[in-house]
Amino acid sequence: PKFFFLNYYRCEGCYNLEKKIWDTRVKITHIDISSNMKCNSDCIYCFSHTNKKYFNQVKDIPVYEIIHKMVNKKIIDKNCEIQIGGGEPVILEEFEQIMFLLLDNNFDNINIYSSGIKYSYAIEKALKKDACKIYISPDSGESELYKRIKNTDKFNEVWNNIKRYCEAQNRNKEAVWIKYIIIPDINDDISNINKFLQKVIESEGHAIAIDIEREWYKRNKNNKNKIEEYIHLIKYTEKFCKANNIKYIHFPTALHITKDFKTLYDDINF
Repeated sequence: PKFFFLNYYRCEGCYNLEKKIWDTRVKITHIDISSNMKCNSDCIYCFSHTNKKYFNQVKDIPVYEIIHKMVNKKIIDKNCEIQIGGGEPVILEEFEQIMFLLLDNNFDNINIYSSGIKYSYAIEKALKKDACKIYISPDSGESELYKRIKNTDKFNEVWNNIKRYCEAQNRNKEAVWIKYIIIPDINDDISNINKFLQKVIESEGHAIAIDIEREWYKRNKNNKNKIEEYIHLIKYTEKFCKANNIKYIHFPTALHITKDFKTLYDDINF
């Protein structure tokens, strides 16, 4: 596969940088667009949380013209997997323009990682065309907890937007992924999980992604008692999803735990 990254890191001076005439017979199969660091949320687990002012001042890199040229030169594979993140991609000035360019050229494997705070009609159009998946991580089912995790009071807006996106889905009812990151000593109990799951039902969601805060797991791989608690939460969520015909996946850290502690994971049943 050929990868193409459009992100906030500068290529100038990189010892891996090579300049060549592109062989147009070679098609790009993966594009990762992360051209901004700004975000309308301030999640306590995000790498930018400790220096939010700096990251929100980092200048966006304009990428629309680059993508437009790539489309015109027909060097992007028609099945190319396109990831759009950041930062918060929806607040990019070019976001809607980029999305409509991709949609007008029939790219239909787009993955968007969003806070869900700002609604996007381009995403709505993409969902109606079965052209994208969107991942939104409210991590909570009640407003005060959301505010504590996100440092912004947008709980109702986010869940209203999730519902609107769910309603926009066409044949693929698993295009809107609602994510819950288990954060130690913040939202790591059945009560908060249940509130979240209830909001998913109210929003007519059909897909849940569950994860565990990555940096905590790096520091606590030997904390078997706590990890066992979190495996219980994962299995509880799985059981709920199966009972309610909801698709679920493990995001990377949760997936690592289910593999690193496979015997424990397999032994826990509800």
